[in-house]
Amino acid sequence: MIKAVVFDMDGVVIDSEIIHTRAIKEALKQELGLDVDKDEILEYIGLFYPEKLEKILKKRNIQKDVNKLTERAKMIFKGLTKHVRLMPGFLDLIKTVIKNNFKTALVSSSPRDYIEEISSMLDIEKYFDVIIAGDEVKNRKPNPECYLLTAKKLGLKPEECLVIEDSVPGVIAAKEAGMKCIAKPNPYVKDGDFSRADMIVNSLEEIDLDTIKRFN
Repeated sequence: MIKAVVFDMDGVVIDSEIIHTRAIKEALKQELGLDVDKDEILEYIGLFYPEKLEKILKKRNIQKDVNKLTERAKMIFKGLTKHVRLMPGFLDLIKTVIKNNFKTALVSSSPRDYIEEISSMLDIEKYFDVIIAGDEVKNRKPNPECYLLTAKKLGLKPEECLVIEDSVPGVIAAKEAGMKCIAKPNPYVKDGDFSRADMIVNSLEEIDLDTIKRFN
């Protein structure tokens, strides 16, 4: 029986990926004079800033400490948070989930201060029983650690949790944890392999109580 619905944050609960991409693009321009196409940055959806930056620099054989670049990108993003919006269908879905006595969790690879800032700004922290941040685990997605910790914090078995994810690393993490997973592919992902997901939808608006009950 499914007893909890677990939401990834960026790309599932909030529409923020293009803003993260803009922050990274501007940080690379300001710090290194690099003009990186946004489509290249969007290839790394599901990874956090350091991992994205490492891949971009490695592709160009540039040896730089990504910590300074990461801090610059975070600072730029912070100035753009006013542009972050909730994904269509999220509020209706989370209210339906809570009304029908499912537990809820928000899981993100981002640090807790970022999650708290965004969730407070959009007034959504009240909807979640558990919030798991990237700085609470040693290994990021596609490692299943964040989802195993989620189940533990919820007091449930992994198989009692249904995850909604937008990235391939996120889907892999959920499935490796032993959870069911609905993929809502990020619209910026062109060729992601979401074959491990139990179901694929185009929008949260396609998920309702009957959808969740199919997994029981």
